[in-house]
Amino acid sequence: MATPNKLTVHCSVDTCGYWNNHFCSAKELLVNNMTGKAKTSDGTCCETFIPKD
Repeated sequence: MATPNKLTVHCSVDTCGYWNNHFCSAKELLVNNMTGKAKTSDGTCCETFIPKD
């Protein structure tokens, strides 16, 4: 099994519970295809999103 990357994730979705001053604070990030085979970022979706209280 490969070792996961540790990277900083910039985020502008301030309605997400993981949003922390323009960065994602989630321990894991799940991004899925929206269109079958994504050719641009418009074809992707962050599944990690949780609504901010």
